[in-house]
Amino acid sequence: MGQIIFGEVTTMTADGPWQYTLYQLSRNKWANSDVEYETGAGIVPFLFKRDNPIHATQWAIGLELFLLIQDPWRVILTTDHPNAGPFFFYPQIIKLLMDKKYRDEMLASVHERASCTLLSQIDREYSLYEIAIITRAGPARRLGLRHKGHLGVGADADIAIYPKEEDAEWMFSNPRYVFKDGLLVVKDGQIVTDYMGRNRPCGAPHHVA
Repeated sequence: MGQIIFGEVTTMTADGPWQYTLYQLSRNKWANSDVEYETGAGIVPFLFKRDNPIHATQWAIGLELFLLIQDPWRVILTTDHPNAGPFFFYPQIIKLLMDKKYRDEMLASVHERASCTLLSQIDREYSLYEIAIITRAGPARRLGLRHKGHLGVGADADIAIYPKEEDAEWMFSNPRYVFKDGLLVVKDGQIVTDYMGRNRPCGAPHHVA
């Protein structure tokens, strides 16, 4: 799910003509290139605005889908970074999914066109278990990474420990500890170990249930 975030983003796509259209709409900087005349690539800075009826509706529709799809194993949280928003806004999206009151407050602050969606009528709030699925376990399963996304025997010890707080956005923005392969790399917001990661081939099957 490529949930949009209000604010500055950077659109990147191989659809060169569409990037030119975005450039005309936004009047921001624009860069396009051809790759051996087989495809094109474009980059255009963009701004998603709360008071824009189209942007507000896009924002609401994404949350609608998150909340109406009952099986969390069929949803993966993303912002299609950097197209719909920077990945460091994930905590804000998590709070929107977990907190109905916050969701309604934000809906009231955007263009009224967004009220044409069903978002205000949806009472569902994600549990912490469901958040773990759409941000960790689900993506690992889709990519066939058997050692990721769980705490079972043989799993890589990639673990984030958060303080228990009412504000989900603050909580997920401020992990108490972060372990990579069992090694403590972040403590109370400070990097304590310079750890070099590694590339892993994915083993996703052709059909993932």
